[in-house]
Amino acid sequence: MPPIQQQQTSRGGLITALVITIVLLVGCLVWGVMTNADLTKAQNDLKKQAADYNKIIPAGSLSDTENQRANFSSEADKPRPGTLIEAANEQRGVLTKMITGKSGTEKEAADDMAAVLKEIKGNTALAGVNIPDGAGLTAVIRALALRATSDAEAVAKAKADVATANANLAAAIEAQKAELAKRDQAVAEAQAAVTKATADATAAIAEKDKQVADSAAKEAGAAKQMGDDKAIQVTELQTRDRQLALLQQKLAAAEGKLAQFRPNIKESMVRNVDAVITQTSPDSVCYINLGFGDHVSPGITFEVYDKHDGVPKLADGTDSLNMPKGKASIEIISVGQNSSQCRVIAMQTGMTLTQGDLCVNVVYDRNIKPYFYVYGKFDMDQNGVATDAEGEIIKNLVTRWGGKVSEKINIETDFVILGKEPVIPLFTPEELTRPIERDKFEQAKKALEEYNKIRDEAVSLHIPVMNQNRFLYYTGYFDASKK
Repeated sequence: MPPIQQQQTSRGGLITALVITIVLLVGCLVWGVMTNADLTKAQNDLKKQAADYNKIIPAGSLSDTENQRANFSSEADKPRPGTLIEAANEQRGVLTKMITGKSGTEKEAADDMAAVLKEIKGNTALAGVNIPDGAGLTAVIRALALRATSDAEAVAKAKADVATANANLAAAIEAQKAELAKRDQAVAEAQAAVTKATADATAAIAEKDKQVADSAAKEAGAAKQMGDDKAIQVTELQTRDRQLALLQQKLAAAEGKLAQFRPNIKESMVRNVDAVITQTSPDSVCYINLGFGDHVSPGITFEVYDKHDGVPKLADGTDSLNMPKGKASIEIISVGQNSSQCRVIAMQTGMTLTQGDLCVNVVYDRNIKPYFYVYGKFDMDQNGVATDAEGEIIKNLVTRWGGKVSEKINIETDFVILGKEPVIPLFTPEELTRPIERDKFEQAKKALEEYNKIRDEAVSLHIPVMNQNRFLYYTGYFDASKK
């Protein structure tokens, strides 16, 4: 029996070992299942975390972290410290403050930038600034800088132009002051001469009145005596007539002497000699004593008068007879330092130019610019038809030779040039009943009245008056005007 007991003991141990092994296997299985669940959860958490990180920083950029950090810095050799997100946040703050001047969000910077662009485009003073849509901050600043540079250059040019204009204006004012001073001096001298002439005339008139009073007293005495005796009356009357005739002769002589001392402003202006012939030549060329400093230029003409006969008087400047025709007419062809070369454009038959002959152009004056009032219709081409347009030729000649054209007659006017005297057409009483003829008559009458008014006004102001041809003769342009 003992052998049977050993087998039972071995079987029990085997079962026990088997149970323990199964328990261990079950435990290992449970541990493995639990471990695998933790591993799966850990793997899932790792994948989710990786996906979240990839949304922030791509996996390919993780290997180039230092370069990324350097890109967030203003200095490439000094990367921003901290994580990439911290570097990016810090860079965003710097850029936002750079744009807006204060800390803020990217949206605030974008809104501020959009508002500034809107203000720039809506500013009329910056209408010329070219800022394309979508332009960045540097493009906007560059466009404004270009505009500022352009405006600065325009302002500098405007200031330079203003300075030049002010300098020119100051020079013109000084020149005008000098000319006005000369004119004031001439006016003062003329006024002094007129005052003296008036005083002399007043004294002469008083003397004449005294003589007339004395003569009247003598005549009264003679009349009383003639009442007693007719014969004596006749004798006294004859004596008085002889005395009166003698007094008139003396008065005329006194007035003639007085006229020698009374300045005739009208004649002196017209007969003023502007130049003299200094040299002649047989080839129709001569020279006069006017040069660069005398304000002459090629094209100015002069009438030449004999040095012994002098310049003729103006007399009645509107008279068509007794024109002041000289021995020749000359025209400047070149101006030298102290003399000018002239060509002879007309020469009277049998006449020759000699040294010392007198040259006159009533417009030209080396010291002043005389004023001319030109009125009426003129016939410069001598075709018998006077027009207003030909009056412009007279005005152009005046300005070309250095004179000035007045818009009206006043005390500054030196000469009056009158055109053709208007003629009133002759109509029968029957013709004057027609509107057209009546209108022509009235217009012609009005024109003549205006013409005479201008002439009378000039005479009252003692302004020399001359017609077209007399003016052309006194300027040496009569023969040239017909060419």
